[in-house]
Order: sequence, then C-alpha cells, then structure tokens
Amino acid sequence: METECDVGWMEDAMVRNRDKVFVDRILNPSQYPTMKEDGYDVTHKMAYSSFTAGDGRKVYRVYPTVLFEDGQLTDYSKDGDTAFERASSTGEYIDFESARKASEFSKNYKKLWGKKIKHEEK
Repeated sequence: METECDVGWMEDAMVRNRDKVFVDRILNPSQYPTMKEDGYDVTHKMAYSSFTAGDGRKVYRVYPTVLFEDGQLTDYSKDGDTAFERASSTGEYIDFESARKASEFSKNYKKLWGKKIKHEEK
C-alpha cells in the first residue's frame, strides 16, 4: 500500500498525463509565470472533486484552480465550480479511482516540483 511519502504512483500519474499544461507547469516551473499571494509565489492551488460518471463509477478529479490561460495565470480558487468547469473543459485534470489518491495527489504534488521524471510510458 502506498503512503504519503511514496511518490512513485504520483510520478506514474505525471508520466501518463505529461501532455497537460498543468503537469508541465509542475515539472518545469521555471518556464511559467507565478502569482504573488501573501508574499508567496502561487502557481496551481490544486483541488479535487468527485462525481458519478455516466457508467455509474465514482470519479475523483484533481485539477488546478489556478489555470494558465492566454500566457498568464488566472486564479479561480474563490469559485470552485468555475475552476472545476474550466479545468474539465480544457482537459487540465487527472482522474483517480479513490478519494484517498485524489486527496494525496492534490496535497502532495509539490514533492515532484521541478523533478525530472522519466518520460516513457509504463
């Protein structure tokens, strides 16, 4: 069983989703702008939501509430519905099969910040 400290499964999720802009922003943060909030650089503010798919499965979607749009960062964190809708409509999310993994990814993704991970499919 994976633990919070085990980032291997998160690396796998990053590799499978490396074509998404928000994943590239995690892996290559120096290539993107930041926003200042309370004196800190802000780039993602990850969240997750659950919903039931058309086939009846429960889906746990992780998505950034700060999106990279038109060359700049836009913060939707104060409006969770808009953040979810924008991320979902642009494909900027990763779906998980459990709330635990979605929660851990949304809280611990920065452990992979700027990390070089192998980029081949597993």
